[in-house]
Amino acid sequence: MSRRLDIGIAAWKNAEKLARAVAAIKQNSVTDWRLLIVDNSPADSPTRPLIERLAAEDSRITPRFMAENLGYASAVNEILAWAETPYVGYLDHDAYVQTPGWDERFCSLLDTHDELGWVF
Repeated sequence: MSRRLDIGIAAWKNAEKLARAVAAIKQNSVTDWRLLIVDNSPADSPTRPLIERLAAEDSRITPRFMAENLGYASAVNEILAWAETPYVGYLDHDAYVQTPGWDERFCSLLDTHDELGWVF
């Protein structure tokens, strides 16, 4: 079964960690996924050019640059409001997915257990 999954990352300043997180998602995700990156960093942060480059290289990556830093919770809420699929996975910018097919397992858990709203 092919599933659509929106994956969100709230980015803030650390381009190296963000690059590793995105690479891990690309390497280990098997669903029809889209990566939503909300950047709370200042305009002169090294994350902005990285995110712009990643989005130019892969149409599944969509950035949103916040006009001001409204904090971590606000960035996560932006991802949740922005997501369009029944499945929404959220990762910190310094979390590195290491399990191939993690996203299919995630969606399967949500499918088979209606009482679940969050999986950690």
